[in-house]
Amino acid sequence: MSGRAVMAQARMELRLALRRGESLVVSFLIPVGVLVFFTKIDVLTSVKEPIDFLVPGVLALAVMSTAMVSLGIGTGFERRYGVLKRLGATPLSRGGLLLAKTLVIVALEALQAVVILVTGLALGWSWPGSLVVTLPLLLLGTPGWLVRYVLRPPSLAFRIIRTLCRFLPALMIFNVVLVFTHWPLIVNISLHSGINHFLLHTLLFISALIVWMPVVSPIPEIPRLAAPVRGAFLFLQSVVPTVPASFLTFGDTPLYKFYIGKPHLWGMTTLQDQQLAGLIMKIGGGTLLWALIAVVFFRWAADEDRRNQPQRGRREFDQERTRLHAPVGRLA
Repeated sequence: MSGRAVMAQARMELRLALRRGESLVVSFLIPVGVLVFFTKIDVLTSVKEPIDFLVPGVLALAVMSTAMVSLGIGTGFERRYGVLKRLGATPLSRGGLLLAKTLVIVALEALQAVVILVTGLALGWSWPGSLVVTLPLLLLGTPGWLVRYVLRPPSLAFRIIRTLCRFLPALMIFNVVLVFTHWPLIVNISLHSGINHFLLHTLLFISALIVWMPVVSPIPEIPRLAAPVRGAFLFLQSVVPTVPASFLTFGDTPLYKFYIGKPHLWGMTTLQDQQLAGLIMKIGGGTLLWALIAVVFFRWAADEDRRNQPQRGRREFDQERTRLHAPVGRLA
């Protein structure tokens, strides 16, 4: 099974899927419409924040619609127009065709996730958890061909992103954005406007993508840092977040006035909620980064040991051969 044939088939299937009106309605229009309708219309009275309930639910609905309904529509069109019979006469095997369709579904679901999450952020949804945890997993799960399709190397956008994803630019961009997006004045302004809230999260999302590319880049055109440099990069990345985390944890008054008087989990006060957020930011994020540093170090040490093992074996062999061929007097 040729990888180039599978990729060519996947690209063609993706183009056709994005051109079919029925697939676009099922994959994008219906999920976004459901999200906007039930967010703006006061129907879900059993939950405090409908948007927090709707975004993950609509995302699951979109995945199911793409994996089943959209795939069924596409296969029906191919059968109706005789495409499946013609594909049977090509060098592409049955397994290659199934793999190509799987890649198309993964690409469509990635596009759906971006559209739905962006719509949710624009409607006032807050990203749960930490981007420090989410973004590496997102990059590790993104196939290289999809990244190349989006960045189009060697385009101008690709060259700009490759420059920004180097050691110093990536580190400086993320840490400046991190401090900026946690500044009390900026946060309070963003919480009073849906579009400002969306733009702030978009800025944080892009900067997090940039800072993780040197660590878990899915394409060799934007190479990962060497293992020792990667460890130093992750260590420096754990330093600056200590500043906003310290202000959140050790502050004696709420820094973000918008949350005063709002309901919080487990009956906590606004100050207690802020202090817990600071602890999670420092201890949780720091633990993750140091765990990654340990993984990088031990993998690097194991690779170095495997690389030096043939040389060590050759030296031991030469020493043994020298000993066996040495004169009797020397052996005595």
